[in-house]
Amino acid sequence: MKVSLVTTAIAAPLLAVAAWAQTTQSSGVAGSYTTDPAATRPGKAGLAALVPPGITPSEACNGFNSVQLCAATLHAAQNLNLNFSDLKHKVAPGESLGAAIHTLRPQADAAAEERRAKAQALQDLQSPQG
Repeated sequence: MKVSLVTTAIAAPLLAVAAWAQTTQSSGVAGSYTTDPAATRPGKAGLAALVPPGITPSEACNGFNSVQLCAATLHAAQNLNLNFSDLKHKVAPGESLGAAIHTLRPQADAAAEERRAKAQALQDLQSPQG
């Protein structure tokens, strides 16, 4: 099976902290997230800590067309306490993050939440890893 360039690009920054994240995440139901603030921002590399328990960072981002969109989706799921898998199944095939947020959480300000998640993702991806 051929590994795509996007999957490789996604895996690199996420795997850099995956081992650390695995030790800080409590076991729980897939789609739940750790609530320890230190776990979501270890140093300045927190993307792997946002990945739901039971899946790898590579599995979480498989199907997205960019690292940024995967990271923004991870942040939006955590920010709004949405099931990551549900959000991913809408966003990865091409629905906008804002539209998916609106569908899954109609009472949320979807545009503002999309901006917030994208800003968080951009900050994570621009921060040095470790």
